Amino acid sequence: MHAPGEKGKIAAVYSVGHNLIKAHAKVWHNYNRHFRPYQQGVVSIVLGSHWIEPNRSQDVLDINNCQQSMERVLGWFAKPIHGDGDYPEEMKNKLHSFLPSFTEAEKNYVKGTADFFAFSFGPNNFKPPTTLAKMGQNLSLNLRGILKWIKLEYTNPRILIAENGWFTDSHVKTEDTTAIYMMKNFINKVLQAIKYDGISVFGYTAWSLLDGFEWQHAYNTRRGLFYVDFDSEQKERIPKSSALYYKQIIQDNGFFLKESPQGLQSQFSCDFSWGITESVLKAELVASSPQFCDPNLYIWNVTGDGLLHQVKGVKLKTRPAQCTDFVSIKKQLDRLEKLKVTHYRFALDWSLILPNGDLSAINRFVIHELQNGSQYEFDRDVQFLQDITCLSSPSRLAVVPWGIRKVLQWIKKNYGDIDVYITANGIDDQSLDNDELRNYYLRKYTQEVLKAYHIDKVKIRGYYAFKLTEEKLKPRFGFFTSDSKAKASVQFYNHLISRNGFPAEYSTFSYKSSKPSSQWEAKYIHQAHLMACVATKAAALSLSNYHLHDFASLAK
Repeated sequence: MHAPGEKGKIAAVYSVGHNLIKAHAKVWHNYNRHFRPYQQGVVSIVLGSHWIEPNRSQDVLDINNCQQSMERVLGWFAKPIHGDGDYPEEMKNKLHSFLPSFTEAEKNYVKGTADFFAFSFGPNNFKPPTTLAKMGQNLSLNLRGILKWIKLEYTNPRILIAENGWFTDSHVKTEDTTAIYMMKNFINKVLQAIKYDGISVFGYTAWSLLDGFEWQHAYNTRRGLFYVDFDSEQKERIPKSSALYYKQIIQDNGFFLKESPQGLQSQFSCDFSWGITESVLKAELVASSPQFCDPNLYIWNVTGDGLLHQVKGVKLKTRPAQCTDFVSIKKQLDRLEKLKVTHYRFALDWSLILPNGDLSAINRFVIHELQNGSQYEFDRDVQFLQDITCLSSPSRLAVVPWGIRKVLQWIKKNYGDIDVYITANGIDDQSLDNDELRNYYLRKYTQEVLKAYHIDKVKIRGYYAFKLTEEKLKPRFGFFTSDSKAKASVQFYNHLISRNGFPAEYSTFSYKSSKPSSQWEAKYIHQAHLMACVATKAAALSLSNYHLHDFASLAK
């Protein structure tokens, strides 16, 4: 559909586009002749596009399909205006029955009628109509990629990002965190294009200032930096978080690394919880699995009633429980002992343990899936934060250590002096042995947590690294490989736990304590603190082990 409500009529679409290009050229020539001599201004036309990447980066057919898709979307207007004055050859060959043609005079008149490349990139560019096919390839938000394409296709023009932004749902008011993330991503890509690709981007314009009527989406989406209360008589305009974030970017003229100062030499409280997190422990989901005593197959919540519905005519293989089903629990306990943590966090899939939703039937065999950890797609109890704009691990996960301190500060500011447990924090390190990347970021993250605890007075009660055992497939978050081999990070985490933080070699454990009168006194106080912590942690460890033992007993 096209404004004002026109549907279909593909020939009319290209006819309108054809006349638009000629009308723009006339405006440009008029300005160039009558106004530029004394105004010294510049004129262009804003062109929007999606960006598309090949399914297989080395496949010539996929690459050609991506090129054709870009030519049909962006090249449709860009090649006549910024190129040779005519449409892309692929368009003329495939759409000749309804694509108008330029005369030689018109080509010369249209060509070069833009003083810079004005480009629009956002959500509206990712829903091309059927006439502008994706050619079976992948839509991408990589703004840097399309800027490089423009540079290569149109001889490195000066580029203005004339419209760029994202959207939020209508119910979102001022806390538009998604819009902030997308803005950061997009602007960072522009910076990378300038710095590393030599692309001449001279300006960036966020879209848009105010929430408004978004064409076919009406008021169901919001794209403004300022929230507008449409139900209010005064239609108040309130700055969103994205407006304040954009203001900061403008003031800094980009992004500055705002990492915390040097490391803090201190320790956590004696009752601090040092833990490890594992993913959801699950049962096999294959229909032929022999783990269930009930041979029937059920489908849950088909009609939204929250009940199990038996599938008639289907019977599964079953067998009684065997002692070998629970051997893997011992392996799990061995890994925990090697890691020397005081606490262990795991998640159980209760719909599998209690398939009827109550204690009438308990699937005690779900626990045997401890073996080799859980599959990556079942890590649904852990939120993975992706931020491809920052220094990242192979899986492109956010690895800005000082960010965790800012989050902790935010929690205290918004929710007061509450106890905080960091229940999952880790890094993807592809090394199967010497995982130096994990050690580096584990140190950085816990340093920032320590600063939040001592300097910001956040009541942090525990830190749980993610995760105990990795899967055979990527990414690799585990301290142990899928075949139970300990990595170098196990020893590092042991050392961190035993020292309860980062104490100075000869200084007091308390952040506020004055410097001891002698090295002997400092060492004595430090050892006394460690002894107190050992006593406290012993109690916690015995309780933790009790629960682990009880958990193992449940399987019997």
